[in-house]
Amino acid sequence: MTDANTELSPRTGYVVCASADFYAFNLQVLLDYYQPMMSPHTLGLFLALRQQISETPLVINAQPLSSLLMQVNEGFIQVKEGLAQLEGLRLLKTYRSDSNHDSLILELQPTLTPVEFINDDLLSVLCLQMVGAEQFKKLGQQAKAYQLDLSNYHNVSHSFFDVFKVDQASQSIDDPVIQQSRITLDELSNQRVERNQLPDNDFDFHFLAQQLADQGVSAQELQEYRHLILTEHLVYGFDELTIAKLLAQSVDLVSGKLDIDRFKILVRAQQSPKEPSQFQGPAKPLDNAAVSSPANNDFSSQEQALIKACTQARPLDFLTQLKQQTGSGYVSPAEKNTVERLVSNLNPAAVNVLIWYIIGERGNASLSANFADAIANNWLQQGVSDAASALKAAKDYQKNRQSLQSPRKKTYRRKNAVHEKLPKWAQPGYQEKHEEASPEQAAAMRRLLMQGEQQDKHKRGEKDESSK
Repeated sequence: MTDANTELSPRTGYVVCASADFYAFNLQVLLDYYQPMMSPHTLGLFLALRQQISETPLVINAQPLSSLLMQVNEGFIQVKEGLAQLEGLRLLKTYRSDSNHDSLILELQPTLTPVEFINDDLLSVLCLQMVGAEQFKKLGQQAKAYQLDLSNYHNVSHSFFDVFKVDQASQSIDDPVIQQSRITLDELSNQRVERNQLPDNDFDFHFLAQQLADQGVSAQELQEYRHLILTEHLVYGFDELTIAKLLAQSVDLVSGKLDIDRFKILVRAQQSPKEPSQFQGPAKPLDNAAVSSPANNDFSSQEQALIKACTQARPLDFLTQLKQQTGSGYVSPAEKNTVERLVSNLNPAAVNVLIWYIIGERGNASLSANFADAIANNWLQQGVSDAASALKAAKDYQKNRQSLQSPRKKTYRRKNAVHEKLPKWAQPGYQEKHEEASPEQAAAMRRLLMQGEQQDKHKRGEKDESSK
């Protein structure tokens, strides 16, 4: 789905299959731990795909995506976004053959166990953002359900050979049936989705270990949580000193070990520093891409400067500065959540270009989650991996958007239309005309006046008689 050459349409065929370890899938874990990070239509999409798993899936039995749209009662764009979310959550892998571009293979992946989910850096951080600290604590407690502290007990269980006797003469582990089954399953297991590899070229773990040496935190323990530390560093732009301070506050006073859940909560509550620490040194690129202006004729000098700035800045800092420059107000908590979610799926430099396009180019006052997610999913499908490719995708998107806008419609008057005329006195420029009366008209007016006067005298005489 993230291949730049992938073109989907409702006519694209698809086949649903499952990974070799899909037996470990747990519906309750999906609802409790994964569902808060999904859009409403994504959960229904996964359950619909799960119903379509066949024991013997065949490519020749591929169905068009239009049938899936009808089943989930969603539009094509919503289904594409849902598939991308499932891929990002590592619940789905999508394959396409080089020889057959008309069909997709959708391989469903199992859920992690609750303990594995809590220990997963990206999933746990994203889940914490979506559900909040209190609910995340409940999920942590739920992961320990049905368990009992057995540290003061001895394991007296029987071993395998205490109970079973295997006839080594008739069967052995070298049996070709066993070996072939192992090889087949190993090949399938090796195709599991890999975790995102986060760039670490601008973070000094050796310096971090030195700062925490007095706190009893070993370098080995820091390496254990290396992926989580890099995630928070990329999302919030925390330098080594800030990370060291938060880790020191997360050390459990009883065990002397890092309380990683407390560390995540402290990071979530900590505001991103507006300026880099004086010990941090000069700003460094977000990834391994060179920050020099790209030698590409497709970009103007201003666009090359934009690419360089997006490669050097942290997403939250970039958003804050851009909103200040454009007078768009402050960065809201919802916008922070949107940035964190974008960074967990898209290159940070590309996220900066996305922020610039929505607020700087289009003039929006805020970073709308739905709009940002729609563009990010589209860029992932195009294979956007850095600031340059993101800017090119943004330019292409804007060009296509303008070409789709219909020209202003011309208005025509109907020939037989009935138009209501205004009275002369209401028409603009009207002036009242004064005409002289003819002799006949003047004589008639005098007679009317005389008659009126006689009638008035007669009425006054009647009133005087009645009063006597």
